[in-house]
Amino acid sequence: MGQGRIIFILILLFFYSCAHDYTLFREGKKFYERQEYDKAEQKFREFKSKHPDSQIIDLADDYLKRIEELTKKEVAHRNSIKHDDKVALKERDVEIREKEEKLLSNVFYDTDIKEIIRTISSETGINIITDDTVQGVLSVKFENQPLEKVLRLILSPGGYTFKKIDDYYIVGSADPRSPLFNYLSTTVEYKPKFLKAKEIVKLISNSFSSYIQVNEERNMLTVTASPELVQRILEDIKKIDKMPKQITLEALVVELSNDGRKSLGIDWSATSRKFSAASDALELTLTYISQPAITRRITAQIKALVETGLASIKATPRVTTMDGEEASINIGLEQYISLVTGPVTYPYVKLETIKAGVNLNILPLISDEDNILVKIKPAEVSDFIEVGKDGLPMINKRSVNTTVVVKNQETIVIGGLIRKREIEKVTRVPILGYIPILNFIFSKTEKITEDSEVLILITPRIVDMKG
Repeated sequence: MGQGRIIFILILLFFYSCAHDYTLFREGKKFYERQEYDKAEQKFREFKSKHPDSQIIDLADDYLKRIEELTKKEVAHRNSIKHDDKVALKERDVEIREKEEKLLSNVFYDTDIKEIIRTISSETGINIITDDTVQGVLSVKFENQPLEKVLRLILSPGGYTFKKIDDYYIVGSADPRSPLFNYLSTTVEYKPKFLKAKEIVKLISNSFSSYIQVNEERNMLTVTASPELVQRILEDIKKIDKMPKQITLEALVVELSNDGRKSLGIDWSATSRKFSAASDALELTLTYISQPAITRRITAQIKALVETGLASIKATPRVTTMDGEEASINIGLEQYISLVTGPVTYPYVKLETIKAGVNLNILPLISDEDNILVKIKPAEVSDFIEVGKDGLPMINKRSVNTTVVVKNQETIVIGGLIRKREIEKVTRVPILGYIPILNFIFSKTEKITEDSEVLILITPRIVDMKG
């Protein structure tokens, strides 16, 4: 009885195993019939892996071979379709290119531009779509010209442009107000090499300003317009964006005593061209010297006067600036004064700064012939004289504003800045005048007025960038 039971259980396990094997096989067959070949292949391979000794293993192999053949056919079919599509696309491209390269010849006299475009479209077999901005009458003749060249010929007089999209063209105005602006326009960025972006926009034609955007932080220009207009704007920008010339301004500020003025003894009218300028109702004389050699001679004379005490050099500044950029030269002294301010019950002292010295503001502009227009605005010389009765310092100020044209390395001379000042002159009797107590009897102190003139020499020199 026990042995019979064991045999019965083994028979059940055998049939259960066969049933399980058949389940995997049946699932693979179901996917195969649905043409879900990837899933069917997976089930059959799983069946073979788990039950390699199954009696229906040959059937599984047969299905796997069929799936492999079908897969190969499907891949071949797909490749065939792709090839056919590529051939079709290539044939279409060739056809379009042949239409575009077809040479056109025609003559139109006082013909509506849209009618001309329709005629060209009909002759080439290519669709050309125009927007509402395209209008006008045109007389034009072309012979043996390709499509796009003809389109440029008839569209450029009206400021119109075109763009190819797939196998057709659109025509219109690349204006921000046009609905086709996004299609007909192109955007190009330009980074200036020498000038600032905002300066270039000021120098370019106003008619282009609506197509240009400025990014000051990046110093970048963005141009958005039709390709033809973008090219024209970039050409203009590159003409403007050139390295500016540089110029060195050498100045010599000299104060001459009355005797020094006489000792200098130069007749400006005989050696230079003379101008006059007015400043603070005082008539001033302005000259510029035509030859650098004369400037060297004057400089040598001034140095000799300095050595004898008849002149003093107040400043010899030099500054280099770009063409069209103002240069400032400031050499001076600062004096502090105490001012009592505030309400009567709570007054307080405040320090104020009073400045004096040499102040030159010079704007040079270089012409194409290397002549230099020099704007001096102003040339100012000031100094402290004395403290007034109210405790405030008195300042003597002399200034001039002028504009002259000179050649490279010619010297501008500004004269006539006269200063009057009182000085105490002491006259002593020899020996007795230097003895204490007796010196009050044998010496005399008197106040005299002394004139001095400030002379300013400015020499502009164009910097040779090649050297």
